[in-house]
Amino acid sequence: PAVSSAGGTAASVAAAAPEPTPIPSGLRWSSPAPGAGAEDLLRAFDAPEQPWDPGHRGVDLRLRGDVVLAPADGTVRHVGMVAGRPVLSIDHGQEVVSSMEPVVAVVGKGETVTAGQPVGRLDPAAEHCAEPCVHLGVRVLDGWLVGRTLRDRYLDPALLLGLSGPSVLWPLGEDGGAGREDDAGEDGAQPRRERD
Repeated sequence: PAVSSAGGTAASVAAAAPEPTPIPSGLRWSSPAPGAGAEDLLRAFDAPEQPWDPGHRGVDLRLRGDVVLAPADGTVRHVGMVAGRPVLSIDHGQEVVSSMEPVVAVVGKGETVTAGQPVGRLDPAAEHCAEPCVHLGVRVLDGWLVGRTLRDRYLDPALLLGLSGPSVLWPLGEDGGAGREDDAGEDGAQPRRERD
């Protein structure tokens, strides 16, 4: 069997680590930016390959006005500065935490909030986007098993908010590829296929 750098077999290391938390269900999500739709998604989620790699661990949503809303029911977990920006985090249960920045909270730590409730105001002094926006990140605590350690796993908030659909997988072509080159348009894109 394979031996890990920790001195045990790979199987014993995997067996010793707790199972990662599954993706949560049953939460009702709404945008922290009042009235925001898909056209207000200024910067999309860009998942890192490893927890320590660069990426964009949330979405930036255009904000009309300065009021920021709770994205789901929960309890305020953190109010304060993180890396020089005001951050508001809400614990939604099931090991799920959302964080919004740059947001000056109007609620306090430990306070219960409901989806759509005003929880803060955009900090006009903090520059995050070229136009007023709120950054929303959603993570599952200890939801990513890396070796023998658990790290927070970030989820794509656009999927939770209904601003983006899931990926669609197309059947393989006869040659095992994604389709024949002669099927591609001038820009290289594959044609849309009818569903059965």
